[in-house]
Amino acid sequence: MRICGERVNIRPDGRSCLKLHSSVVLSFITARNPVGKKRGSYSSPAQIERRLRILKCSLELMRLEGLGGVTIKSVATCTGVSLKTVHNIFGTRDEMLVQAASLQMDTLQIDKQLMSMEPGLPQLLLFTEAVMHQFRQTPEFMAIILGVIFKSDDNLAVSKTRIRHIHQMAMRCLQAAQDNGELRPGTDLSTLADLVSGNQWGTVFLWLRQLITLEQFTNQTLINHCVTVMPFCVGERKRWLETKLEQLLADSVTGSIESIATESGRLLLADTYDG
Repeated sequence: MRICGERVNIRPDGRSCLKLHSSVVLSFITARNPVGKKRGSYSSPAQIERRLRILKCSLELMRLEGLGGVTIKSVATCTGVSLKTVHNIFGTRDEMLVQAASLQMDTLQIDKQLMSMEPGLPQLLLFTEAVMHQFRQTPEFMAIILGVIFKSDDNLAVSKTRIRHIHQMAMRCLQAAQDNGELRPGTDLSTLADLVSGNQWGTVFLWLRQLITLEQFTNQTLINHCVTVMPFCVGERKRWLETKLEQLLADSVTGSIESIATESGRLLLADTYDG
């Protein structure tokens, strides 16, 4: 069978021959435990690699078999470690699932074009499009991942971390826009980043609750970002954003055009052109 993109041979002794070549940033493993519970140092290269293998195998089992297929035993078998090792590192299955889900969110495959994209608002929108593309590619898997992260109050710290991640990304893009003279002087970047982050996660929750379709997901998120940021833009960037919003509205599915975000976009454009 294949786990984490690698062929795994399960030996008679229950151990697996899993060779994992990971490009995942190791800071995820060493910097924090998502729920703030420290379970030993696990800081040596071998321990970091073992922990990462366990998390990646958990994700692959989750992708192939759903949550029901991810147990301490199944993960230990596929990773080639003992049950005790998994328990020592994570404590519980739920903790392992939460950390695996957080790892998946941290390592979404973002198009390389993003790294060379013009800093500022174009990069913000491209980042959003890249993340939404991941949802469209594997919607069932992403729904499971988000369900694990947001399922209970026990994971509040993890939820805050995920929300803060989007806030930090928005802050970097907004700071670049301000440095380029694309935003009004005195714009409160932190508050604006809060609004952008809230927009993105709000649309995620609408999708998780099946209140919008997957097809509406990307457009509605981008429309929300444009409507939120546009009043603070000046000059050529504001005109660029107006054109972008027009395109998004034109591409919207007929049913989604009745949404509050889309209607707000129309009103904003009307006010802009009337002025």
